[in-house]
Amino acid sequence: MRFAEALFGGLVAGFVLLALLPIVLGWRPYTVLTGSMRPGIQPGDVVMDQPVRIADAQVGDVVTFSDPGRGGALVTHRIRSITRGPVQTDVETRGDANTSSERWTIKTQDQVGRVVYVIPKVGHVANAIRNPIGILLLVVIPVLGIGFGIVRKIWQDEDDDEDPGAGGAPPLDDRASEPDARQPADSQVEGADIARDR
Repeated sequence: MRFAEALFGGLVAGFVLLALLPIVLGWRPYTVLTGSMRPGIQPGDVVMDQPVRIADAQVGDVVTFSDPGRGGALVTHRIRSITRGPVQTDVETRGDANTSSERWTIKTQDQVGRVVYVIPKVGHVANAIRNPIGILLLVVIPVLGIGFGIVRKIWQDEDDDEDPGAGGAPPLDDRASEPDARQPADSQVEGADIARDR
């Protein structure tokens, strides 16, 4: 049970470091829904984006942007070319698995999300938690299982405290530890024997 608790604790700590801490820093997670960035990014992966000005983006960066050709939907693709101007910047992006590019324009001072790292498959978990069955399977049952294990351990510890003689030496009889007043102690017996030998 300790291994399961340690594993659960490690997973929680890893999730906090990879997902929650960057959010505090202003980074944003996005779940990838399609395979346009295969093989590097798979459907169900979560990309962690750092907001950057488009003026600071470079060719080769993978960015999340609002695509006007898809009605403003968020898309995560790789920059293939970028032409900066004083007012606006023209960008060409393409998914690594796609054969066609999208071209879009953004104000030079505006921001996009630059992908810093990818968390594989976490998006599947996040999507599952959005429905009652997913919450039951992925949250409620594991939490109940860990809670049951902790309660069982507490009960076992209490049973051990209530039975101090179990598994150890039998308790000493206080009367046996005191010398019997009716018989001499060992040293007295030896002294009496020596006296008789004389």
